[in-house]
Amino acid sequence: MENGAEQQVLESAAPFNVIWVLREGGKDNLLTTVKQLQVPKGNLYAWVATETKVSRQIRRGLIDEHGLDEQFIKAVGYWRAEGSDQDE
Repeated sequence: MENGAEQQVLESAAPFNVIWVLREGGKDNLLTTVKQLQVPKGNLYAWVATETKVSRQIRRGLIDEHGLDEQFIKAVGYWRAEGSDQDE
């Protein structure tokens, strides 16, 4: 999200928590946010859709930092950053 003005009200019958991450901090801000997540106990499913390299880093963090089962993580890279190396 570019700035706080882009925040939206989200409604659901299910309980949920939204953490807004601003672009100004770049990918490091997003990766730090994922690392600091308070992940609930039990089985859960994670869905990640970002730039290709960042998706892999987030997926790895969810597995390594939070112990999520990799079978229940869908991490997709929808674009590749200009100048990024495919093998990173």
